[in-house]
Amino acid sequence: MNKKITIILIVVLLALTGGLLIIYELNKEDDDTPPAKEPTPIVETKNLILENVSTWHYADGSWSNATTSSLEDKAYFVYNNNRYLGEYRLKYGTTWNLFDDYDNYVNYDGSLIAYSTNFNIEVKNIVDKEISIEEISEISSIIGYDIDIVDLSLAMAVTAHLDNNGNIDKIVSVSNLDAETEQSIYFNLVYVQKNGKIDILINERIPVTDIFNAPNYTIKNVLNIEESDVASIIVQKGYFSEAGKTGNIIFEYSANKYTKTYED
Repeated sequence: MNKKITIILIVVLLALTGGLLIIYELNKEDDDTPPAKEPTPIVETKNLILENVSTWHYADGSWSNATTSSLEDKAYFVYNNNRYLGEYRLKYGTTWNLFDDYDNYVNYDGSLIAYSTNFNIEVKNIVDKEISIEEISEISSIIGYDIDIVDLSLAMAVTAHLDNNGNIDKIVSVSNLDAETEQSIYFNLVYVQKNGKIDILINERIPVTDIFNAPNYTIKNVLNIEESDVASIIVQKGYFSEAGKTGNIIFEYSANKYTKTYED
């Protein structure tokens, strides 16, 4: 009888030992399992529509092109001629069409800018001004020879508050590509005067052979994006002919100067 009990005890001990070994190996396998990956953070995409010309995404501080279809049937804050019009849904046909909450079509006339409701943008007011003797002197100094107002085929200047210091700043865009008289030099020039300092955005010399194919530049919008200390500037790039496709350029302020950060 004692011999049988001894055998039973041995069998039980072996079984317990085997069970403990199995548990140990299972725990070891669990310890060797790599940790689960953290889920990739979702980057919130924000949208900007500039007339019937540009459709842009903005995510993580960077711009990219967007398709019109990806922007339809979403809520947007809409500005018409840089004045707030309201919150609408947009659908694209040959142009952008606006619809209110009751699916009523909303008519507008002139330039349009729209941005998604999750996008923190302030559309700054810009005021047209005539090119003065002061600007003519600035233009002549930048391009390196004396220019007269009658030589300019594009003479555009606007004022705006680019930052919050209370001063009125100035943006100028001029060109003589389509001048009525022959010019010794053909050029495009866009510059900013902020707090008395001139910052050149575009300064192009155009060979006479290219004047009909070269673009010109118009000042379209001044936008404060995501509470930036200094507003960004939208300049539209257009053509006299079919030489190129109309697009927009955004200049953003960094390191005490404006830099072209994106264009389509």
